[in-house]
Order: sequence, then structure tokens, then C-alpha cells
Amino acid sequence: MENIIFNHYRSKKNKRPFYDFSKIKESKELDLTTLNIGLGDAIALTCLTHQSSKKLNIFSGNKHWQTLCKFNSALNPIGESKNYIRTELIELYDVGNGHIDQRLQRTLGLPVQRLPKPYLHPTAPLNKKRNKVALHFSTGVSAFDLLQHGFVNPRQLEDWAQKEILKFIDDSNLEFVEFGMEQKFQHSKVKDFTKTSVEDSINEMATCEYFMGLNSGFMSVAAALDLKSVIIVNVPDVKDLYLPVIQECSAEDMNWLYPQNVHLHQNGENELVKKLSVANIQKAFDGEIYPFWSHKFLDLIF
Repeated sequence: MENIIFNHYRSKKNKRPFYDFSKIKESKELDLTTLNIGLGDAIALTCLTHQSSKKLNIFSGNKHWQTLCKFNSALNPIGESKNYIRTELIELYDVGNGHIDQRLQRTLGLPVQRLPKPYLHPTAPLNKKRNKVALHFSTGVSAFDLLQHGFVNPRQLEDWAQKEILKFIDDSNLEFVEFGMEQKFQHSKVKDFTKTSVEDSINEMATCEYFMGLNSGFMSVAAALDLKSVIIVNVPDVKDLYLPVIQECSAEDMNWLYPQNVHLHQNGENELVKKLSVANIQKAFDGEIYPFWSHKFLDLIF
């Protein structure tokens, strides 16, 4: 597996411009924010809170911010600075490899964590249940920004793919609960938790063992809660989907996809990523598809 990943990135080049971040890296205090509107954009900032080397004032006007502050006490619910660094601008430059969480940590002079993840702590008593699966198949409007890059129906679930997932649910002994703004799976085996608040959704997701869904803010919630996640994608092109990202090469969405997750593609497959089907969903849950519910490949970015 290591050879497959290294061979894929061997000839890739980082085309992003250089910027001298040394002053930011050396600073002991930083004011950080994001102006992006998505849930995942706001959650990404929590990856910076699991350290003690710097004093960070992290605030955002994101509509989900006050809710997220309940799940992470290191976030500031009040804006107290006129000189915030917008973290989404950092990635316009060459900030190295890995997941967006690891790139932010590296650029800000923080320890780069082996396992990229946000940090959310449930606000309700935790009663985790084995074999319980969180489903989430709706995305924010920012997904359609990818139309300009030639992707068709980006980050969405195709009708045929939805039918494959329904077949898997039919044959499965797992317990399912669906989240998001739109119910996709009206099925007797699926508990409907859609159209509920983000706070209630996070607390309910914390009781699950697995997550299956799209590249969305709820994918980041699942990572924060350490759920075993199967992500259904149609971006990037399957020829570009090799994780972890050991050399930045500007393939769309690769900075957001977590290398600890299993990915099933709707438009094809490669040596590490299989095409979505009932059989491959089952293999994913059984730990038979890369990275096999293992963290052993995360060190490759170093």
C-alpha cells in the first residue's frame, strides 16, 4: 500500500506560491477566524485546540459557532480582535501535505498530529452503541462551487447509489439513524433524526459506532467523535484519490478527506478506493477495504 501511494505522488508538483509564515509560526499568541459559512469550515478550527504551546483566540461569525462553543470550551464565543488571521486564506499558499487540519497546525507552528481530527465533546451523557450507523447525505451550497471545475452533481448522492445503500440497509443487521436537513432513506430500519438541531445531532451521533455519508460538515463531526466512517464521493476524480496526501497537488477536495476513513467512489475505482456497491459497502464495514480501519498509514505524511 505504501508503494502504491508513493508511486502516485512521485511526479506530483505543488503549484501553490510560497509565503513566509515564519512570524506566525514564532508567535506565542494568535487571533484566528474563518469567514466561510459551512459547518465543516467552523469545525476545522477545533483541530487547533488540542495543544498547550500557544495562546489562541479562536472566534468566528459562522452561524454554527455558538453551538460549537458548547462542544469545545477552547473556542471563544465573542469576537475580541480587529486583526484576525483568516485560516481559509492560508491554503492559498504552499503549506505542505496532509489533511487541512495538519496543514493548519504546521503553518501556525503547532505540533502536527498523526491522526487529523477536530475536537468536539458531547454535551449530553454518552451512551455509545455498537453496530449503530449514522447516515448523512445532504450537503451545503458550497458543494456546487465545484461545478466550475467540471464536476457533475458534486458531493451529491446519485439515484443509483442511493438504491445500492438501500439494498445494504435491507440486508443488514446494523442499526441506522439519519441526520441532516433532508431525509433520503424512508425505511423501517432507519430512525429519522433529520431536521433536528446541530447540537442534538452531534450528541446523537456520539452514540454511534459508524458513519456513512458524503463529504460534508457531518463527516467532520464523525471524525471528531472517532466514528469509523465510510465516505461516498464523486469528487475528486478517482484517479486522484490516494490518501494520505503526501504531496499537495491541488486535486479538488483532497485537503478535506480524512485518511483514516474508507472511501467508496461513485464513478470508478483504483487500487485503494473501490466503486460503490452493496458488496463493497459490506466489505468496508468489515474492514476489508483500505485503510482497513487502521491508522498504520497515517505516518506517510512525515
